[in-house]
Amino acid sequence: MANPTKSKDGVYYFIQRVPADLVQKVGKTRYSFSLGTKDPKVARQLFLDAMTQKEKEHAALRAVPAPIPHKKLVELTGVAYREFVTSLEDEPGEATIWEHYNSLMEGLGATGPDARAKWHGDIADKLLVGEGLAADDGSRSRLIEELHKAFTLAGQFQKRRAEGDYSPDENLKRFPAPPAAHAVFRPAIAATASVDGEAVTITSLFELWKRDHLANGRAPATVEEYESKTKAFVKWLGHDDALAVTGKKIAEYCDHLRHDVGLTSKTVGGKYLTFIKALFRTGKDKFKLTTNVAAEVNYTIVKPPQGRGKGYTDAEAKRILAAANRSLMANDKRSTMNKIACRWVPWLCAYTGARVSEITQMNKAHLFEEYGIATINTTPDAGSVKTGTYRLVPIHPHLIAMGFVDFVRSRPDGPLFYEQNDRKRKERNTQAKWAGNAVGRWIKTVSGVDDARVKPNHAFRHRFKTVGRDAGIELHYLDAIQGHADGRASTDYGETTMKALYREIQKLPRIQVD
Repeated sequence: MANPTKSKDGVYYFIQRVPADLVQKVGKTRYSFSLGTKDPKVARQLFLDAMTQKEKEHAALRAVPAPIPHKKLVELTGVAYREFVTSLEDEPGEATIWEHYNSLMEGLGATGPDARAKWHGDIADKLLVGEGLAADDGSRSRLIEELHKAFTLAGQFQKRRAEGDYSPDENLKRFPAPPAAHAVFRPAIAATASVDGEAVTITSLFELWKRDHLANGRAPATVEEYESKTKAFVKWLGHDDALAVTGKKIAEYCDHLRHDVGLTSKTVGGKYLTFIKALFRTGKDKFKLTTNVAAEVNYTIVKPPQGRGKGYTDAEAKRILAAANRSLMANDKRSTMNKIACRWVPWLCAYTGARVSEITQMNKAHLFEEYGIATINTTPDAGSVKTGTYRLVPIHPHLIAMGFVDFVRSRPDGPLFYEQNDRKRKERNTQAKWAGNAVGRWIKTVSGVDDARVKPNHAFRHRFKTVGRDAGIELHYLDAIQGHADGRASTDYGETTMKALYREIQKLPRIQVD
């Protein structure tokens, strides 16, 4: 007897050959889709259910189209109605969405049968195949008309729910008792289909989100990140149908990432769930989906036990910065540009609290004077700035005394910490990022810190905040220097001038190293 197939990652799959006489109709030679579980007992039951369903589908494909009694058609319509209403039982969405939906249904009712067939035809076919039936043209048309009546009633009922009326659904009385099982119907139905009958895919939601994201001038790196996460989500689901996704399924995916893949709760909740929420929010905002099934999904982020601070101690920072002073004289195989980066980048991170990529992407033009104060412009035009906005940072007097300004002025136009080339690379894998990673690897070898929680470059960013507080720099000045948003509306009023920032940054004590 056939059994589910276990993949390398432990997830069971339904893999079966398509009967030879049906290959042309099915359009492929075998079925292959995830059963969404690693439990062998659950997988076995799901496999048997899928086998039963495929047998019904094969029967429908082999059958000669024939008339179907009207009662049976209304019975199938009841299956569609119940699944539609049940899928939105706890969260019907906003009433305005159902006003839009009901106007669409009214418009379809006023047009010809071809328009209703485009909207409801796919659902009608799935209902018929799910019961192993082959309908003649007349019966299929009657089923489509019954579906339109049912979805019109469903829209009116959901609007009442959205307005707070949860009284019993009197519409259920009109449908005969449903079949014992009917597993092929999509839970979100045609309310989320486009007017021309096209399906709504997860990939299409990503493309809508991407278009707005880039048009708003946001980071291209996030597009690449979301694209890879979209592909991973679709692969895990085993389909690309946004209409078949439920909040429960999203929650199961989060659990899969946490417990099967081994990601931290912060990564699951802060990155993967955030990305899924963004896609489905876009779908609802663009009237592609009637409701955002991801809106009510939450994932608790648990902070791991913290055995030490995330920033460097004074002793660790001095050890790294002392090594940075010797970088140019080191007799090792590192390139000259890497030695230059290791000479200055740790010091700049220590005195600015900037992200390493904001430093390594600097070029000569980003150093200038404002009010006679030597200033660095960390601008998104140069590469990656997480917030997407420029930031002016004053140079600490100790850096000037060490010769950093003289170093910049001595360099040719262009990047300060890498030799620019035109090699093709992914958008996120910039030369500045490579340079920063190389500095991070070097820091790890000289820091003496063997703790995965302490990020080689980012630990200077944490330390800057700590030292700044100790020095009496007010938090909003530290945030302005580091590019942290504090979430207060008052911060958007007025400007934090270079005079104020320079006054504050001078409060940082000079770091004395051997």
